[in-house]
Parts: sequence; C-alpha cells; structure tokens
Amino acid sequence: MRERRTSFATSPSLFWRRTPGRMAVFAIALTGITASVRTQADWTAHKVLANPAATTDFAIASDLRRSRMVLFGGSGSNNNDTWIFDGALWRSVRNPVAPPSRAGHRLEYGIMRNTCLLFGGRSWDYLDDTWEWDGNQWTPRTPNHSPPARADFGLTFEVARGRHLLFGGKDDRSVFSDTWSFDGSDWQRLTPVTSPAARVYPSMAYDSHRARVVLFGGHGRDYFDDTWEWDGTDWKEIQLTNRPPARRSAGMAYDRLRRVIVLHGGIDGSGVRRDTWEFDGSAWTQRQPHTTPPASWQTVLAYDSARNRTTLFGPNTIWSYSTSRPAAAVSYSTGCGSLGAVPETTCDRLPWLGRRLVVNTDNVAANRLALLVLGVRRDRFGSRPLPWPLDSHGMPGCALATSIDAAHATTTLGGRARWSIRIENEPLLAGRQLFAQSFVFDSHANQRGIAVSNALDLTIGVL
Repeated sequence: MRERRTSFATSPSLFWRRTPGRMAVFAIALTGITASVRTQADWTAHKVLANPAATTDFAIASDLRRSRMVLFGGSGSNNNDTWIFDGALWRSVRNPVAPPSRAGHRLEYGIMRNTCLLFGGRSWDYLDDTWEWDGNQWTPRTPNHSPPARADFGLTFEVARGRHLLFGGKDDRSVFSDTWSFDGSDWQRLTPVTSPAARVYPSMAYDSHRARVVLFGGHGRDYFDDTWEWDGTDWKEIQLTNRPPARRSAGMAYDRLRRVIVLHGGIDGSGVRRDTWEFDGSAWTQRQPHTTPPASWQTVLAYDSARNRTTLFGPNTIWSYSTSRPAAAVSYSTGCGSLGAVPETTCDRLPWLGRRLVVNTDNVAANRLALLVLGVRRDRFGSRPLPWPLDSHGMPGCALATSIDAAHATTTLGGRARWSIRIENEPLLAGRQLFAQSFVFDSHANQRGIAVSNALDLTIGVL
C-alpha cells in the first residue's frame, strides 16, 4: 500500500481543481514551525481521608467494570482488609469470608470475568492460594494446578489471550524464573524458549494496543535494568541503549489514553528513586514533570480508566499522573456507499504533538483510490454550511462533513485504507481541533462512483 505523507501544521494550503465526477489533488503545501514542547504530563497530589492502614507490601487493582480501585492486605495492622477507592474517598469493605492476612501478594483485574484475581504472598509462611473479588465479596478458588507458594512476583492480565500472566518471585529457598497463566479455571505452567533471569519485584504491565506484556527490572543476583516483552508464547529481551537505571519495586502501569507504559520510582543499591519514565513500545523516555511524588519504599501504580490517569498510592496521599491536554477522537456524521459497503473511519493513533496520527477506513474494496481530507472547520466550507448534502452530485445519502484544507491519497489494501500523518511538535497546535473524512472511489457506490465515510472530530493533545 502506497501513501503520500505530509505534516499538518498551522498554515495549511491546498491546490486542487474539480474534474467531472471527482476532485483531483495536485499538490499539498503544509507549512509550520517545528519547536519543542515542555511535557504536559505531570504529577498531582490529592489528599484523601480514611486511608488504609497498610503502608507497604499491599496490592492494588483497577476494577474497570465498576470504575474504582481495589486494595487488599499489606504490612501494618488488619492487613486482610479490603478497601475501595472511588476517585475521591477510600471505603473499607468488611466481608465474612476474606483471604488471610498477607503481604507481597499481587492483585490484578481480569476483564473476561470482571473480577480481581489475588494470588500468593507471605504471612507466617509463603502462600499459594487463589482468590477472586467480584466487587462485593471474596471467593476462594480451587484450581487443579497452582504455582508454588511465593511472594514479590509480577502479575498482569493479557486481554488478547484472556488470561492472567505471572512471572518470578521467591520463597524462603529459591528465586523463581517460571511463567504461569490463569484462565479463570486453572493455572498452567508455560514453557517459553527464552525467559528473563530469576528475580523478585519485577515491574509488569500489559500494553493493550500492541498486545504485549512488558517486564522491566527487578532483583536477583543484582539489580536489573533489562526490558522484556511477552507475545503470548515467548519472552524476548528488547535491546535498548537508553533505558531506566537498574532497580526493583518500581511502579508500572499502562496509560491507555496515551498508549505508553509509565514507570516510576523503585529501589536500587543507593536507595529510593523518584524518576518517571515512559515506554512507547520502541524506546524509553525519561520525563521531567514539574512535580514529583516523595520517595517511597513501595511504589504502586494503577491506571484509572474512569479518570484517564495513572494513580500512585502512598500514605495519606494519592498522586495522579496525566496530561492536562489530552488528545481525543470522536466520530460524527454518517457515511454512504453501496449496500453493505459503507466506509467506516476510525482513529488508530490519536493526534499527539510530535507523533503520528493514524487513521483507518474499513469496509472498502481492495485496490481502490482513497482520499482522506483534513479540515479546520465542521460548520462551513467556504460559503457553504456543513454538512453539505451531495445528493444533487450523484451521491445520494452522502454529505461533506468537514472543510477541505489538506488531503492524503492512498490505495486500499485488504479492505482497509490507512493513513499516517505526522503532527508537528508545534506548541500553537496544542488543543486545536481538526476534522477528517475519507472518500473512496468505488464504481458500485453510486452514480459518481464515490463512497463517503463518517467523519472524525480530532483534538490535538500534548503527551
């Protein structure tokens, strides 16, 4: 699939002319000034009341279905308590049946069963029990198989494969390097060809856009600074020159809005760290937020999807990490085409400064010319109000829903047209709106042979 790529900046201009039945784009000149933008993602402290008693070694999960955070156990008194955080207040939940007191365990939400899975940890001894929290009560599970008792391991949920993934940890005799999965019924030991070295306190998170589990650091014979990815079958080390310094116990969470792994804090041979890093699937980048949470011997991060922020939990304070100018994409208008073949345009990658906006149009025939038009207005195009019905132009049910200020041409492949458009790192673009709509040349669509998609209302964000 071939495509023409351009950059969208502050003063776009388009040279075009009308020809019978279609619009031909001759040249696109887009100008703009490239500049650096100071990071907008920052930490914010939120004072809360009625904090959980545990201060370290607790476990937290983000309950997506009920839009709240769940905390269980940890060091301190009453450490088999269950706490719920709704974004503003903590609330203790008392249950007649609950897991025994513990620390060093892990708790992770699973979207397939809409429950939080708890495994292992240590109390008077190391534990190998499995529990589920359904939002109201705890239920002990009795799988036929189970990982050996352990604490201080990594645990996350693979959405693409519908299972939890566990790696590493320790008991009183050994440090583990095994990988296990839990499918909601039973644990299974997996047999990857390659595996990270045995370690405790690794940081793990699931990148839902790339369907990969990312593992960083931990401690074995020494502190680790390696990055690994799990693809569902095997582990692969990602060789990176620029990476966070070696550490264990760092907080890690996947920011679904910005599509980056966020890593913060941790412990190394010198003490407690306070730095913040992001991994986009190809490179680590150290961020320079204006405010940083205080040093803590345990850093627990979880992504709060209801409020689009990464949350750090500490004594008497909750910190959130997010951008003040998020990117967004909202569909509007309706498409038109032949029966059962109306193009649908979606945003695969949001428009962030300095990144590429990726737009897909699906439900189209192969090997067709497709045009993505970009505009800065959705109310008028020249002197004409929008949407502009195109029925009188041989395109019944079709409408132009954006001004035409720039355009990209490509060829459809496998039922899809795809465009990748760089958004310049220009501060003046932050928060600006642009609009996108695709036109696919298809002789079966109508008299003019042009099918039209829905449109997208896009907001340019700052990472």
